Amino acid sequence: MPRALAVAASLAVLAGACGAGDDGSAATTEPPVASVPSSIATTAPPATVPPDTTAPPATAPPTTAPTTTVAPETTTSTSVAPAAPVALPDVATVIDDVGLGAGFVLGTSPVAPVAWVLAPGDGPEAPGCEGLPAEALRAQPLDGSARTPALPDDPDLVGITTVTAHPDGRVLLVRACEGLFVDAHVGTADGDGAIRDVEPVDLPDSTLFSTIRLTPGGVTYVDRDQFDGTDGTLVELDVETGTTNVLLSGDVWDGVGLASGSLLHRTSTELFVDGFSLGTFPEAGPFAFDLELSDDGLDVATTTATGIAAYLGADDELVSLLDEEVAVLDWHPSGEAVLVNGPVTDEGTTPPRVVLLDGTTIPVEVGADAVGAAFSADGTSVVITNFVGGETIELLARALVFG
Repeated sequence: MPRALAVAASLAVLAGACGAGDDGSAATTEPPVASVPSSIATTAPPATVPPDTTAPPATAPPTTAPTTTVAPETTTSTSVAPAAPVALPDVATVIDDVGLGAGFVLGTSPVAPVAWVLAPGDGPEAPGCEGLPAEALRAQPLDGSARTPALPDDPDLVGITTVTAHPDGRVLLVRACEGLFVDAHVGTADGDGAIRDVEPVDLPDSTLFSTIRLTPGGVTYVDRDQFDGTDGTLVELDVETGTTNVLLSGDVWDGVGLASGSLLHRTSTELFVDGFSLGTFPEAGPFAFDLELSDDGLDVATTTATGIAAYLGADDELVSLLDEEVAVLDWHPSGEAVLVNGPVTDEGTTPPRVVLLDGTTIPVEVGADAVGAAFSADGTSVVITNFVGGETIELLARALVFG
């Protein structure tokens, strides 16, 4: 779909009131200053078509040069070759249900049939967020066999908050407390589920932890004070050289560099690709919206105020997938569907659903409230954390195998 038609369609789907931000400052739809990511292919953005009278004119892409600073040299891990592309299985048919024991699933390995699980009381003891006991990350095989340590025995690696794996085998480990960034590390997944060669990543304390993402050459993140409403910057860090490249500055809340060379970001009220508006949405804070990049680095699923949408990079098109208040959990490795959770109602949490790119939804019945889930690297399983009530409240992990 041409960008002008995509803008019109997306505005119809995502249009909302544009009010004041969380900080009380006036909202703006003007995109910030941008530059091209250096570690991502720099192919030209798709050609645009002049908008018709029903669509607002596209915002001209910014042209200013990047700002580069140099930091002390660090080391990086050796990458693992990505797995071959996978197909979407018959997700309506569950052929096996494997219990994985207690714990909270943070993600799955890109190179092994393993889930990374936070296990209470298992592993080295260390104080965590607000002084509470921290939990160690364990590698849990999806066949239900015994767990093994996922990380070296190091207090700085206990209490991981998020685990994000790149298809090439690199793994991003982030710790946060009460919504604030603590620290980040990068390692490499091996064939047994362990994460090796773990090294710290030097990021500022004002980093929004939900915006830290792996790129082919390092990580990107948004540096922004989430309390005083000041402008932010989207920064690309080369973890090998320590060089930083400012990609965007201004009203920046989140952003991702696509493998095509395009840069997608959101402001306080609007979504942009290469400086062109894809639509507006009601005002919300930095953690109310999320950008989830697909495995091939071309597509982005975005949470909006009223549901989810996907920007399909190959087609330069924004499509509405679901018009409900849900959260995007994961892309299927095939790139043909996303996994969502919610909404939460008085009756409980709606079971996770697989949403195809045409909007078709397929519920994943789990028998109890699900608080997190992720697809396995081969795309044949979804690993789910169930919240189980009763005399003892616990989190149980399980793997559903599709046919």
